[in-house]
Amino acid sequence: MESGSLILDGDDRYYLHTMIAILDLYRSYGYLLNTAVVGFLLGLSVLYATLGSTRPRMTQLIRFGCQTIGFLILLFMTLSPMKYEPVPGFRSIQVSAILRHLTSPSPTTSVWPDWHDPMGNIMMTVPLAFGLALTWNYRRVLVTIALLSTAIEITQHFFIRGRTSQLSDVVLNTMGGACGVGLVVLGAAVAIRLDRSQQEQRPTVG
Repeated sequence: MESGSLILDGDDRYYLHTMIAILDLYRSYGYLLNTAVVGFLLGLSVLYATLGSTRPRMTQLIRFGCQTIGFLILLFMTLSPMKYEPVPGFRSIQVSAILRHLTSPSPTTSVWPDWHDPMGNIMMTVPLAFGLALTWNYRRVLVTIALLSTAIEITQHFFIRGRTSQLSDVVLNTMGGACGVGLVVLGAAVAIRLDRSQQEQRPTVG
């Protein structure tokens, strides 16, 4: 057996094949998927802010759904086993290599990966942060995402086969948390603007 190879049981093989299929799909349609997710969450944020306290069951369902689905997405995408060999097109960001590159730049080599890996790390925390920001203080959301990402990286290092732990992943996940919070803020602002516009268009009596 070659050095660094893995012996995968049935469950690991299933998760591995699923992860590779997801990564291949994201590599092919990542731009479309990112745009669809952001657009959907923004529309959901506007709807949530518009409903306000008039439809408590609906707003509660939106909060619960976003938080649950976001948490499950994050766990699946970060804690599923992977190969030691990197999937093509998804090279890891090596912080130490980046620092060496910045101090001793070389025009013929680059340590920066393509956009898929950093954008994937950002987008995977957006739904969860969005759901939490509907209820929690924004600062609390960012701290929670950062701590959760750190715990995931530690878990990957010690318990998840074929995964690598990196500080850059924590930074990117936290950036995703900020994007989720930003969508909630933007949605609320749009809802207020729409409400004012509707009030201005209503005919005055008298």
